[in-house]
Amino acid sequence: MPRVDFALHFALLVWVAVLYVTVLRHFDLPAYLSPADLLVFAKEGALHALTLVVAVGPPRALARRVLFVIAGALLAGAAAQAGMALAGMLNRLVHDAGHEFGTRGDDTLAITVTAAIGAAAYGYLARAVWLPRLGRGAPLQIALACTVAMLAMAAGFERPEEHLEWFVVLWWFTFSGGLWRVCRLRPRADGQLRADRP
Repeated sequence: MPRVDFALHFALLVWVAVLYVTVLRHFDLPAYLSPADLLVFAKEGALHALTLVVAVGPPRALARRVLFVIAGALLAGAAAQAGMALAGMLNRLVHDAGHEFGTRGDDTLAITVTAAIGAAAYGYLARAVWLPRLGRGAPLQIALACTVAMLAMAAGFERPEEHLEWFVVLWWFTFSGGLWRVCRLRPRADGQLRADRP
């Protein structure tokens, strides 16, 4: 069973986050949450998945690692599409009931729904591929944490869609922090661990 080296994972995540906000985000400036953005979200999913697979210990099955990165990228794109669709449906329901979210509310709804769907799907992917002993509800706990983090951050911005790179980075660290936490709550979740681990 694999063991996740969370110290290495977070170190890589810091490096990738700095690279992302300073360089990589400038390679794509599409319209916010349009279907054309799926490749953008796929890139962001692949970056996080890459930091995770590098931090997973033996077995060193290269094919499994490559497939996990590809699956993480595909899930990120699919979560963006599902999040847009679900946020649009919720917005229509609220509008039909005679209320309006407003532009800021629409953006916040799309960001949080996408974050929640992505975290849940990616959490179950990580559980299936690397952490089979993780509790069945753990990905949902991580998804809830990601949703709360997105809502809290969105509250600090007048136009959340202008700061998407910071939402991505916050999601990465919230997801990884949640994964670290649930692995600590269930000590055997991430495979062969030392008995004396705190």
